[in-house]
Amino acid sequence: MNLNDFDDHVSIAIQLLIRGEMPPLMVEVRLDPVILGRYDPEAMKQPEIDLTKYNAHEDGVSRLHAELLLHEDRVCVQDLSSRNGTYVNNEKLAPYIEHPLYDGDWLKLGRLKILINFLD
Repeated sequence: MNLNDFDDHVSIAIQLLIRGEMPPLMVEVRLDPVILGRYDPEAMKQPEIDLTKYNAHEDGVSRLHAELLLHEDRVCVQDLSSRNGTYVNNEKLAPYIEHPLYDGDWLKLGRLKILINFLD
C-alpha cells in the first residue's frame, strides 16, 4: 500500500528551523506540493511558505524557489528551476527532480539554510 491508495488527507508534519530563528515554521506536507519562496505583490502565484522576512531576497531565494511534496511515503524537495539553486546537505539538486528529505537534513535555498526536523 502506498500514498496513492489514500485520500488527500494524508500528510507528514515537519518543522523548518531557519537559521536558528525561533519559533520554527511548522509545515504539513500533503499530496499537493507546498511551495517555498518569497512574496511578490505583482506575481500571479505566491508561495505557501513565504521566506521574505528571513532576508530571502538578499540570500538569493527565488519567488517560487522549491516545493515540498509527498512521493511514495516520503517527504521530498524539488527545485523549481531557481536562479541560485536548491541544495540538500550541500548537494545541488537538478531542477524538477524529487529528492527525499530525512530528519536532520540541511536544505539550502540560494544561501538561506533551513534545518529539517520530522515531528514523528
